[in-house]
This record gives sequence, C-alpha cells and structure tokens, in this order.
Amino acid sequence: MADSDKFFKEMSGDELAEIESQLSFPSGEAGKEMALAMNESNISMTRAAIEAMELKNNCCVLELGHGNCAHLSELFEKCETLKFCGLEISETMKSEAERLNKQFKDSNGAEFHLYDGTKFPFQDDQFNRFFTVNTIYFWKDPQQTLAEIHRVLSEDGIAAIAFGQKRFMEQLPFVNDKFSLFDNDKISRLIDQSPFHLKGIHNFSEEVKSKSGDTVDRHFSIARLSAG
Repeated sequence: MADSDKFFKEMSGDELAEIESQLSFPSGEAGKEMALAMNESNISMTRAAIEAMELKNNCCVLELGHGNCAHLSELFEKCETLKFCGLEISETMKSEAERLNKQFKDSNGAEFHLYDGTKFPFQDDQFNRFFTVNTIYFWKDPQQTLAEIHRVLSEDGIAAIAFGQKRFMEQLPFVNDKFSLFDNDKISRLIDQSPFHLKGIHNFSEEVKSKSGDTVDRHFSIARLSAG
C-alpha cells in the first residue's frame, strides 16, 4: 500500500477502482495476486501487531481479515502452543489461507472461517488475543465490529488494531470511497465509545519501496486495547 507515485498515475480510473475493490474484498485470481503483494507490503505492520498482543503459551488468537495468511508461521514461531483462528469475508482468501497453511491446520489446529461482515460466528469469551491489519477502513459499522471483538474476547483479552495514518493513506490514488481513514484522534474517539479500554497507540514510520523504484515514508500505528 505504499505505491503513491507515478506507477499509479499511469493507471486509468477503472484500474485504480479495481485495486480499491480488491483491497476491500479480494476475489478471484486478481484477489490472490493482490493478497501476495499485500502480505509482503504489510509484513512490518503485521509483525508490530503480533508484538502488541504479548503472546503467551496457550493463547487463543483471532485474526480478522487475514488475507492469504502467509504470515501465520510468524505467530507459531512466537508461540508453538497457541490456538489460531482466522476470520474473512472473502471466500477466495479463506481458501488461499487454508491452502498455504495446510501444515498449521494439520499440526496446530489452525482454523479459518467466513462471516458476513457483521456477526462473528463464535461464542462469548472464546479468545484472549485479537489482531487485525489494514481492515478497519472497510468495517461496515465500526462500533458494532468493536462490540463483536469485545464479545468474543475474555476479560483479560488484548486486541491490536494496525492502520495506516490518514495523512499517509489519503496520498494513495486508489484510496477513495470504500475507505474510511483514521488518525490517532479519530480512533481514540471510536474506542472511547466502545467497551474497550485504550492502552496506547504506538506510531511507526518506515521507508517502503514503490513499484517505480522510489521510496516513500509510510506512517502507521498500532492501537492496543484491553477488554477488561
């Protein structure tokens, strides 16, 4: 998501709209290709979110919007005994995640589920860790989604939400009507109106190479929430 330069300026409006559509709901072969690119581009954000969860032995982790979940090995490197469950709106991404992570399904019991973008198909207090990377822009009802996350987390649960800062995201030519952008103030207000307690927002900046070979500064943040 760092390609905000002349590479995109050469694209037509329809091509940029297709990128935006695939980011919000990856599907088909184009969705699989997008997932590969996004997993690589977002890996530092994913790692930062994983760190923010403070994983321990036997943690039950839920990830929302996992894409192809090619990063799953990084969680099990942190903690072999954790239980992982992924949740997606895209059947293409669920299938890709299952294909790429067969070994973790077979040996660690990793699970992948679909949902309708509203109600999570899980019991109350089923998890004690939650994370999501670059999905908050697409939540239909952010308050309802936070309420669902809180519902499925135990009282000692920790949630980590990774998002690109508004000042960075609004520079990207494919970021249009499907995105709802956040800065620290906006996400703080959102969380204050939720059942969660905001434990802190950690800000990051990194240089990311674009498809034209140039580098841009990506600014992103991890909001760390406690359920109890």
